[in-house]
Amino acid sequence: MPNWKMPTRAMPRPPGQNPFRVKGHGLRARMEVYDRVVIGGSAAVLAAIDDPAVREYLSRPILAASWYDLFAHAALDFAAAEVRRMPAWESVASASALQAKADARGIYSVLLRLVSPHTLVRKLGAISSQYFDHGTIAAVKVEDRAARLTYGGIANQLYWWWTGIGEGYVRALFTLAGAKNTQVHTSALRSEAMSEPLGLGSFTFDVSWD
Repeated sequence: MPNWKMPTRAMPRPPGQNPFRVKGHGLRARMEVYDRVVIGGSAAVLAAIDDPAVREYLSRPILAASWYDLFAHAALDFAAAEVRRMPAWESVASASALQAKADARGIYSVLLRLVSPHTLVRKLGAISSQYFDHGTIAAVKVEDRAARLTYGGIANQLYWWWTGIGEGYVRALFTLAGAKNTQVHTSALRSEAMSEPLGLGSFTFDVSWD
């Protein structure tokens, strides 16, 4: 049985043909982060992608309003982790945290304005839909300073990538919303087709704060 917590280079289908997509503005924002934190910028990260088809796909102009293969995005992040000499999930987490801070100042400044942690819990589904064309988020308030976020409809193979998103982007958003000492714990992946890279999986983020 595959361990989807471990990142893999393999693309289930050629870039652009996988049925899980990310909006162009999100992919561009990630490249802007790499322009800031990687020597040689996003160009160096693109050059480090070993699959020429993925490298060519991501080297085309990225349009903010268009949709792009999320597996290609993950391949970009995997290459960035190698360039940065970091574990893949840790690199995704740190890049995602920086991206969240940029989003809060820019594209999502209105959405996140005067948001409390509890209000943010209710808004995460709307935020996610601005980035991805798939997946659902069910948020439940567990305690006064804790919530459980159930993500469904993700690709099994990208579970490792989503753990980095939780540790980075989600944690950063809660901190920006005024939460102190934010903690994010990711559950194990659940799927009825665990052996399939494109099988639909779900997991939870348990978020707590002071």
